[in-house]
Amino acid sequence: MKSESKIDWTVSRPNINPKTKQPYKRGRNWGIVVYPESLPENWKDIIRQEPVAVSPLHDKDVNPDGEKKKSHYHLVLNYKGNKSFEQIDEIARSLRAPAPQRISSLTGAVRYLTHMDNPEKYQYDNADIQTFGGFDLESCLALSTGDKRQALRDMLTFISENKITHLKDFADYCMSEEAPAGWFELLTERNTLFIKEYIKSTWQKEQHSKEIGQENENYLSNDFGLTESELNNEDIDYLYNIANPRTRVGASAVAKAVLKVWKKLPAGVKSKITKYAGISGFLKAIDHFTGTEYHIIYSACRYVGMPKNVADGVTKVITLFI
Repeated sequence: MKSESKIDWTVSRPNINPKTKQPYKRGRNWGIVVYPESLPENWKDIIRQEPVAVSPLHDKDVNPDGEKKKSHYHLVLNYKGNKSFEQIDEIARSLRAPAPQRISSLTGAVRYLTHMDNPEKYQYDNADIQTFGGFDLESCLALSTGDKRQALRDMLTFISENKITHLKDFADYCMSEEAPAGWFELLTERNTLFIKEYIKSTWQKEQHSKEIGQENENYLSNDFGLTESELNNEDIDYLYNIANPRTRVGASAVAKAVLKVWKKLPAGVKSKITKYAGISGFLKAIDHFTGTEYHIIYSACRYVGMPKNVADGVTKVITLFI
């Protein structure tokens, strides 16, 4: 790289996009990176009449290998009409800066001034962004319609996955530094009522599920003798669907027969089944096999890890009851 002392800043630079190797077309949005040690003292006077946003000094950026980057500013220029590379390069050269580049997303470029959408990078303060020439910073910092929709989807997913049941808890999170950029604004501007109702309905659905689960647990306990220690949340729905004659599930006749006589089985047999697989695990194992009742049950016992003698004893007792 040429040293600054050997660069003739009065000479126009070739219009070449380093990525495509093609010339830049005219455009409204351009970006320039400038370095403090190269800038003339009056650099802000030079850009004062341009519609430009200037980032805080990026003096805490690091490369992927952890090496600290050279301190720099990002400049984003947004014109009402198209400008050529040559016109913007004239500004860049007056700032003793590298060649300018076209910006494809104005919102993305402006939000990058403080790394708003890059939580893995150092977060600079939006209050330190400077604007000149009538640059509309507020509208540029706002998320696009598509971004807002995606962010709202992410918010709803977060509420569901974290079982948020109070709007205050979610609002507190949105205000925290851990929340993605823009969440608090989305929550407070237009979506508060919708999110409040979503949280409420999430809570209501959870309560309803708990009530149904309790009813099913009572049914399995009273009618089939299944104790609380023999059940967990996953077991309850599965076993209820097998036991309830009004439901249609793919459990075999042998599995249903074993469940039907569970209440009558000796405690020793039930304890062995519970030890090796649990009642639902045992019934699912039964559904892996076909043949006679003895063969199916014995194969299931062996499948869940019972020794041959234990499997034989458990199988003989169960077949006596079914």
